[in-house]
Amino acid sequence: MKLTTLCYLEREGCYLMLHRVSKKNDVNKDKWIGVGGKFEPGESPEDCLLREVYEETGYRLTDYALRGIVTFLFNEDEAEYMFLYTAAGFEGTPALCDEGVLEWVPKEEIDRLYLWEGDRIFFQLLKDEAPFFSLKLRYEDDRLAEAALDGRPMELLDVLDETGEPSGLVRERTLVHLRGDYHRTVHIWLARKREDGGYDLLLQKRSGGKDTFPGCYDTSSAGHVRAGGGFLESALRELSEELGIQAKAEELCFLGYREDVYQEGRFRNHERSAVYLYTGPAGIGDLTLQADEVESVRWMDLSEILTRVRQGDPGFCLFEDELLLLRSCLSGIFLAERPFNAPVVWQVEQPPLRVIEIRRRERASVGFSIRTGMSVGWSQEMVRCRQYPGLETVVAQPCRISRKGISTMEPPSFVHAYAPRRLCRRSAQRQHAQQRQYGESFHDSRIIPQPDCLRGGYPATTSLQKC
Repeated sequence: MKLTTLCYLEREGCYLMLHRVSKKNDVNKDKWIGVGGKFEPGESPEDCLLREVYEETGYRLTDYALRGIVTFLFNEDEAEYMFLYTAAGFEGTPALCDEGVLEWVPKEEIDRLYLWEGDRIFFQLLKDEAPFFSLKLRYEDDRLAEAALDGRPMELLDVLDETGEPSGLVRERTLVHLRGDYHRTVHIWLARKREDGGYDLLLQKRSGGKDTFPGCYDTSSAGHVRAGGGFLESALRELSEELGIQAKAEELCFLGYREDVYQEGRFRNHERSAVYLYTGPAGIGDLTLQADEVESVRWMDLSEILTRVRQGDPGFCLFEDELLLLRSCLSGIFLAERPFNAPVVWQVEQPPLRVIEIRRRERASVGFSIRTGMSVGWSQEMVRCRQYPGLETVVAQPCRISRKGISTMEPPSFVHAYAPRRLCRRSAQRQHAQQRQYGESFHDSRIIPQPDCLRGGYPATTSLQKC
């Protein structure tokens, strides 16, 4: 067991940071940290602090405070216990440090530096003037694998790259939402069909102690995908934790992905959500609610929920597009209808598709929906496109739909749709050019012949080539 000190000197809204660039074999190589070091025999934490700060900076501390203890675990190395200090008073002449470069850095710019990911946690605690704390940080190489504050585990999330895949960076949940980092979540819906043919959704009322949307009606069950985890396992875990439902994987019907970006005060959210429909048995009387997350649950008519959401009712923290997706699924349509302005409608013969994902190219503003009939086998697909430039890709699985449910088949299909500009925005000369390029279907939304790749089997790739 190693005992060390770590100190951050403060001056005019800045911290004195040490950029560790001098040593070759240094676990802190190229990172920015505070000043401090190992205990020598017979030293107390204060003795070590005063000596190390003077040796590395030339300053003698006159006012300092012990803010917490950090347990640092790195791979299989010996555990290190760091006494974390801040110092507001010091005197003396600054000296060069043989372990790196010393620099005063404004506190608001600390987060931009190359830090240990766990250091960001205690910097936030220092910023919030948290009382004395004990923070455990365990690393696997540079990756933060575990964090616990005062003995309570902290939730760690994968930060995603531009493609929506884990980037390798793991960050604590609160910091993810303070920074607006791209991350993964799951939404699970419970629904029931009424005798009149309509549908009710189970809504959970968020606990009043939640940091966002307290007391609002939300998805039946939802939560984050933890670092290293997957969507499906996270959905099963959330159902168990929040509602006490011990679901099986085959009881979850995957509806698709959605992305969401919004801000509420300091809370910034950028998430990629997998949406599921739970098809197993469930009744309110059979549920066991997680008290610190869920205040209560209730059934509500889907149409009423949509109306309340469209009216901007502050008691609902739900998304219209997700509700439309759910309504479409419950009606046998596997991609939500979206609002369109004077849509052009194209048709193409395809097998029924179960939508997996919608991918949009940068700067694209096209939207469309794919409808499937409830018959088994082939059905006619309708692709609606806004009359604006852009390209979207729907990733979908061929499937058969019957009264027994949905059976999917591999491989996934890719349906591309191009949307030309509004005719009214073009001159007569350009209109004629577009008609020559795209054919008359550009003007009158004529049915497109079935592509050759669809004949004789399910397509690997289907393209609506410029209509």
